[in-house]
Amino acid sequence: MEDSNILYDIAYSYRQMGQFNPSINMLEEAILLGNEEIYLRASLIFNKYKSKIFNENNAIDELNKLLAKSDNYRDSVNTYDNLRSLYIGLGQVNRSYEYVERIRDLKLNKYGKLSSIKYLLNNKRINIFQHLDMMDSVKSFIDYYEESAIEPYDKTVAYKKCIYYLYMENYDMLSATIDDAESGYSEF
Repeated sequence: MEDSNILYDIAYSYRQMGQFNPSINMLEEAILLGNEEIYLRASLIFNKYKSKIFNENNAIDELNKLLAKSDNYRDSVNTYDNLRSLYIGLGQVNRSYEYVERIRDLKLNKYGKLSSIKYLLNNKRINIFQHLDMMDSVKSFIDYYEESAIEPYDKTVAYKKCIYYLYMENYDMLSATIDDAESGYSEF
C-alpha cells in the first residue's frame, strides 16, 4: 500500500475497535510512507498512550513537541484534538476545553463562524460544555446554526436540537423534534 492516508484510516478503524497494536503498526507504516507527517505522529502518540506504552506525561510532552513543529491546519487540529481527548480521559475537563477553544479558533480563521459552530455542536464537545455548566452557550450555537446553515446542512438542525434536548434531559422537546431530525438526516 502506498498511500499513508489509507493506512491512517485503517489505523483509526483499529483504534475504534480497541485494537491498538495493529493500529500502531499501521501508523508506523503510514509515517514511513507519509514522510513523518505530524498528524500521523500525533495519532501514533495517542495510540501508544491508550495501549499504555506511554503514560500521560510522556504523551502530553510528545504531543506538545509536535505542536511546536506544526505549521499547518490539519496537523494543529489533529494534535489539539488528541490533547483534548487525552485530557478528557484524565478527567481534566477544563484543560480539554482549552483545546476545544483552540480548534474552534482555527476553524473560525480558516472556514468562518458557521464551521466553528458546527464543530462545537458535536457530542464530544457538548459533553464538555455540559460538564462545565455551559449549556446556554450550546443553545446559542444551535440558534446561530439554525439561522445560518444553508443547504444541505440546514437539514441537520433538528438533529442538533435533539442532541441538545437529550443533554438537557428535556424529553418532551426531544420527542417533539425526533421525527424532524430523522427526516432531515434522510434528506441530508
